[in-house]
Amino acid sequence: MGPALGISGLVGTAIATWRLVRGRPREREAILLLAWTLLNLAYFGGQFAKYLRYLLPAYFAIAILAAYALLQGTDWLARVLARAAQRQTIVPVFGGQGRPAGRFAYIQSDA
Repeated sequence: MGPALGISGLVGTAIATWRLVRGRPREREAILLLAWTLLNLAYFGGQFAKYLRYLLPAYFAIAILAAYALLQGTDWLARVLARAAQRQTIVPVFGGQGRPAGRFAYIQSDA
């Protein structure tokens, strides 16, 4: 597991835990996955001399929660861009090859 997957997995764990605590009914389905991940991270992560191989059982759950974080992030970005399109505001556009990031485009709505 690389740093990007580890960080996004921890972010996904935090998001799912936060949404579960806030009482979202959809997150109740993931309570077993969250419990498994949090218990493994708390027990084996808190040990001083444990090797990373002890965290192997939690890798699959962390990968699933990383995908959950990415999906929540894309949903949030779609909502933000939809609101910006309704207001006709200036939004940063991240270009492709050869274009510097941070150019701006004016989003227009047909409505």
